[in-house]
Amino acid sequence: MAHIAKYKATSVGHMLAHYRRDASSLERDNIDPKRVKNDMVVGHYTNKDGRLVVGRVVPREGEPNWGTVERRIERVNEAQKAAGKRATRKDAVVMADVVVTLPDNVRKGDEDRFFRLTYWYLSNKFGIDNMMGGFVHKDEVLKDGTPARDHMHVPFTPILD
Repeated sequence: MAHIAKYKATSVGHMLAHYRRDASSLERDNIDPKRVKNDMVVGHYTNKDGRLVVGRVVPREGEPNWGTVERRIERVNEAQKAAGKRATRKDAVVMADVVVTLPDNVRKGDEDRFFRLTYWYLSNKFGIDNMMGGFVHKDEVLKDGTPARDHMHVPFTPILD
């Protein structure tokens, strides 16, 4: 199951802190701090052979952040200006997030592969330059303390060149 949400600039910082599991997000009742170590980030990188690979990555501290979104908007605005077109509106949606919940029928041990393949699919769908990572949360719990279903947040800038 998946759903998509859209965010304007005022919400981006809060949502990215939630994805990254910054200290402020750990205060929520549905996050088990002891399970945060099980979370992972999926992203793309170029391997030593020059091939684009999707896999587990370790993002730099505090990234992605508002600057990540802002830089993408600036690159698009520069291209728009060069083409004689208008810039991105100030009140535009600047980030979208696809949340994908791990299906029941994924075999035990294949969970990470499912999330990597899902990230790869979404990268191809929305453009690899727009992607900010796939944040897999395995640390959330229900009100009774039982583990919630693993899920991945895939934030991206919804910009087409």
